[in-house]
Amino acid sequence: MGGNAVGEKGAPACYSGGGVADTPDRRVLYAAIIDCSNLNVHGNSGGPFPVTAFGKFFITEPVTSGTIYSELIGLVEPGSDPSSIVKDIVQLYR
Repeated sequence: MGGNAVGEKGAPACYSGGGVADTPDRRVLYAAIIDCSNLNVHGNSGGPFPVTAFGKFFITEPVTSGTIYSELIGLVEPGSDPSSIVKDIVQLYR
């Protein structure tokens, strides 16, 4: 895979730096949940779409092909889980 302007390759990589002070759980993913059937969402349909809920997912396998395999371990109310970073307004950064 080729790199891009900031040197990202998109391939899995293990952290090789020093220790982490707060020991984050890197296998937990927070994501918005939407109702694709009711909203008629198919593939890259654009948006924005209303969020039905926010979920807390446990990543069950290494992400090697771009597909994330996970298990829903709970729902999260924005601002209620001090260990999460779930916010009412979501903006993606690179």
